[in-house]
Amino acid sequence: MSRHLAVALDLGSTSARAVLVDAAGEVVAQASRPTEPLFPQRGWVELDPWHLWRGLRDSLGEALTAPAMSSVVAPARGSRPRERPACSGTAPPVSPSTTP
Repeated sequence: MSRHLAVALDLGSTSARAVLVDAAGEVVAQASRPTEPLFPQRGWVELDPWHLWRGLRDSLGEALTAPAMSSVVAPARGSRPRERPACSGTAPPVSPSTTP
């Protein structure tokens, strides 16, 4: 019997994480990759958007290969609003993700 799962994606200053959760709220699979924050000045954190993308892609790929994997029906993403890198349409990110 197929289970429907939700996938939660979290991009943070310490890791890029993917978690698969079933309808009962049980974690079915999870994976994460560390991020490499930069500190350009006191109180600021910058994250390389390409490094975030690769970490998220790799952790999601690992979680989706879990033996209990069925079908993902609901995506969710977590991040602080200011941690989104500036992008221009389909072009590459134009700046690092910055948290002042």
